[in-house]
Amino acid sequence: MTLNELIPKAAAAYPDGLLLEYWDSRKEQPRQNPDAGDTLAWFIVNELCETYDADAPDGQQIETAVHALERAASEIRGVIDGLQARI
Repeated sequence: MTLNELIPKAAAAYPDGLLLEYWDSRKEQPRQNPDAGDTLAWFIVNELCETYDADAPDGQQIETAVHALERAASEIRGVIDGLQARI
């Protein structure tokens, strides 16, 4: 699976497909898009790119992407819990 296949799969599950606003399919790389205004979408695209292994089988690529995003979600959850504990 290429990044041009992986990113649209993730975008299909993201509200309004906004991940694609941060993906340059021609250059096959993330792109800045200050007009899109969704830094979480930008983060997800970058995280998927940073953990992508072109030599891995498709299933392993998906597992790696899921693991990276679960780790990020856990870190975000930790921040939320920390802030809530101080309310």
